[in-house]
Amino acid sequence: MYQSLVGDGCPELKLSYYSDFSTGVDDWAQSAQVLGTLALVGGQTAPGSPATGEWLRGTYDTTQDQTGGAPGIQLDASRWLDVWDEDSEVGDIFTISYDIYFLNDGGKWDPEGDEDAVSSTAQQYAITATTDVELNTITSVDETITNAGNNARVVVLNVVAADDRPQAGAVFYIKNVVVKIHRPCS
Repeated sequence: MYQSLVGDGCPELKLSYYSDFSTGVDDWAQSAQVLGTLALVGGQTAPGSPATGEWLRGTYDTTQDQTGGAPGIQLDASRWLDVWDEDSEVGDIFTISYDIYFLNDGGKWDPEGDEDAVSSTAQQYAITATTDVELNTITSVDETITNAGNNARVVVLNVVAADDRPQAGAVFYIKNVVVKIHRPCS
């Protein structure tokens, strides 16, 4: 993991984070909305990708059929305090990018069998940005979110759409997670 406080330029780069899943989960955990357990294992390789061991694999043990919440993973915000000792402000710009792969083994990401894309959602505070991701395909996602609430350090990557909710045994892979926070010029 790489985190740095930069501080020059306009807009000012306040924080930069880059995931390193080669040796573990790198401060990511299941979000509070996950039913059951979302097992996270670092050092994995997604199907069809070079065997580099740079992916984080997530496996749901329970069908995510809740009506509220968004089951996924979140970055442990307490680690941000190690390099950034101030609060995020309304108007700060979060750019979030990552590569993701949804393994649709036996329809676990597509229980309806309609072969539609899965809506991968990046969330910061209560603001979301969504990208449709084809199943069994490595997809690069790049989203921008403007902070709507103070002290918003938590970044969540999840699945919001009801027909995209993972079934028990559903697997995803993610790597190259980059989060940057810029403060606009006054």
